[in-house]
This record gives sequence, C-alpha cells and structure tokens, in this order.
Amino acid sequence: MSEALVFYAEIPLSNQGFNKWLARPVAIDGLAVCSVLDALADYLAQCCDPVAGNALLCRYQRTDKTLQFAACLRDGSSRQSRDDASFLKRLWQELVSCRGKAGKPGAVADAIVDWSEAGPGDAGDPAWFREWLQAMPLLGAPDSQGRWLDREILRALAAIDAIANASPEHPARIGCLYTDGVQVYADVAGKTIMVDDAEAAGGQRMEFSPALSYVLEGAQPRSMRALSDSYYTDGNILWHCNIFAGNAPQALAYCEGQAPRLYKFVDSSVDALIVLGDMAWSAAMDDSKPPHERYYIKSVAIDGQSFARVAGGNDFQDRFRRYRFDERRGLLPLNPLEA
Repeated sequence: MSEALVFYAEIPLSNQGFNKWLARPVAIDGLAVCSVLDALADYLAQCCDPVAGNALLCRYQRTDKTLQFAACLRDGSSRQSRDDASFLKRLWQELVSCRGKAGKPGAVADAIVDWSEAGPGDAGDPAWFREWLQAMPLLGAPDSQGRWLDREILRALAAIDAIANASPEHPARIGCLYTDGVQVYADVAGKTIMVDDAEAAGGQRMEFSPALSYVLEGAQPRSMRALSDSYYTDGNILWHCNIFAGNAPQALAYCEGQAPRLYKFVDSSVDALIVLGDMAWSAAMDDSKPPHERYYIKSVAIDGQSFARVAGGNDFQDRFRRYRFDERRGLLPLNPLEA
C-alpha cells in the first residue's frame, strides 16, 4: 500500500490577508465558481475522513497572525489523492497571492507547492503538526474539530449541514432566501400601488399587491451563496433578488467560470454594484414610471478586465471611460467633461 501524502505549511499572514484569501474566487471544473472558504468547507464535508486517514487542518492564529495549513491523503499514489492534492494546491496558490509584504518565502511554504511525500511526525516538524497527526484517528466529523479548523470554516460547515438537512418542514436560510434542500425560494413582499379614485383624498387610494413566493429555477441549493441581501450565485448563475422591492427574482447571467465582484457603498441605501465579465448591474429608479414600477435592475456594458474602483469611492474606470455610481440612477458612464 502506498504511503500517505502528508504536507503542511505555517505562514505569516495579516487578518486582512486571511479574510481576502477566504473570499478569493476559485473555479470548480472550469464552470462553477465559489470562494476559497466555501471550497474548503465543501472539501471537508465531502472528502475528509480522519479515521481513514484523510484530513485537513486549516486554522488562523489571530494573536500571532499566522496561518497553519496541513493535509493528509491516505493513499498518495491514487488518482483521487492526486486530484485532491491538485485542488488543495490551487487553494494554497490563492493564499500566496494574498500574503502581501507580511509573507516570506521559505522551505516550509515551498514544500506544500511541491507536494513532496513525507513521513508522519518527523522530529523536525512543528509541534502543532505532530500533535494533529497523533490526534487524527480520534477526530470526529469536521464540524467537531474546533481545535484544528478556523471558526470561519466551522460556520461555513454549519451552513452546508443546514442545507443538506433542509426539508419543507425545516427550510434553511440562504441570506434572504431559503431552501427545502431541493429548490431555492424567495418570499417577495407585495407592492403599494396608487389607484385613481375620485372619491379618495387627493384623488388616489392605496392598494397592496399580495406577497408572492418564487422558485429560482435552476438554482442549486448546495452551492447557493448570498453575495449581499440582493445578489446571489450558485457558481453557475448570478441572481438578483431584493425581497423587499416586490419584484420577481431575476437571473442576470451565467457565470461561465467567472466570479462576480461586489462593490458596496457607505452612502447607498438602495443596493450595491455587481460586476461579472463585461457587464455591471445596479439597482436604479425610473422616475418616469408610477411609483410601484420605478425600481429596476440597470445593466451597463464595461470592460471587465480593466474595470476598477477609483480611490474607494463611488467612481470607477476602465480602459475606455470613467463611471460614477449614483444611489438613485445606478452606474452612470461619464462624458470627458464630467470625469
């Protein structure tokens, strides 16, 4: 039987760098896109069995600002182990790009990229790694490994478990949406509608449309994630759903291996800006329409590769032009004089 494939790394990393790494997008099978955090949690939930010798350690020491990362794959020669090693290597490479100036290259950090085979618990290994290997046969399910897994990963595992056990009697929340484990739903509030009425004060009276429940057709509950209260993705489709605006959920685009980028605004009470590929979407109000029809999702063509925020404010630019986000009118292309 082949020896286990064992590797570890300990790397200086700021709090900001750690959070940035967890949020980094990774493509799965070249199609679905999720964050590093969701990828780690999904790997732990589906592939790890410490008793059998497959395990993952990932914890961030916030006091020391150090990330400890280790994995053990029981059969280093198997195709599955090599695929898992390749997958974990991609996550590690995303981490290296988030290190900034705090990270220092070294033999330990390089070893995990090379995936060299090592005997368990060599004398030169750090104490935390040897202790983890010794404890491995006694470890339980991933959600019980609080000592070896970061709290953010444990939260993500709890969300996966809730969705996996969801049912019509016990639905699980996904942001402002919910799932019964089979489909994803949105309960959308009704709208206030002004109706002409000669007998009413001011010549109009208020009516209320009923609240409605919608199915997000094609959404995958297991991979569905809330990017904000209004934007969601399962890695395949980008959705807009503001349950308080009274509009039906809207599928904006297929991700096609790309990750949506979300921009928030301190002074925005309406929505945020979402970018995917060469298109940007934002909520806007059309004041030429009746009040109950004014809210809509505005799309603007951009150059996604060069599109970037300017100085953290409401201005953006790509290689062709500048833009400004307006709370009421959404993203606005600017002419040279306005820019």
